[in-house]
Amino acid sequence: MGFSDPLDQAQYLADSHNEAAIEQHRRMSKPEQERVAVAKPDGGETLDWPIKDCVDCDEPIEPQRLELGRIRCMACQVAKEGDDARRARFGKRA
Repeated sequence: MGFSDPLDQAQYLADSHNEAAIEQHRRMSKPEQERVAVAKPDGGETLDWPIKDCVDCDEPIEPQRLELGRIRCMACQVAKEGDDARRARFGKRA
């Protein structure tokens, strides 16, 4: 895209960068699971999380993380983000 004014080009690049960062943040904050209807013994239904134990370590997910629709406990999420950051910096061999 050609711009006659360098400031217009700079603004376009800044806007593009900001939009990409916002979209990435939205994707990362989107719930990984949603509550589903579960039958109760009395014949009624209630909403519950399909995944209550961490997909990585099988330990119970903290209630605060479940409320966000997460599928990993805090410790495993921190480890995953560290691994993801290393892969981004050094390639997939890290």
